[in-house]
Amino acid sequence: NPKVFVVFGSLVYNNLVTILKNNTNHKVIYISSPSKIKGSNMFSEINTFLESKGIEPINWSLGKIRK
Repeated sequence: NPKVFVVFGSLVYNNLVTILKNNTNHKVIYISSPSKIKGSNMFSEINTFLESKGIEPINWSLGKIRK
């Protein structure tokens, strides 16, 4: 089954890319720090990959947040 790996930090990224080098069934998304998630296109990148594999995209919306 296709998998998406979201990794933080270049060491983890480099190791994972080496392990999955020729495996197009998986995707590795690198983000330098968890604080950078908000400015990234990580969620749409994940959904684009899933759709390319014939998998339904994830609904990332949280809906209404109660105060």
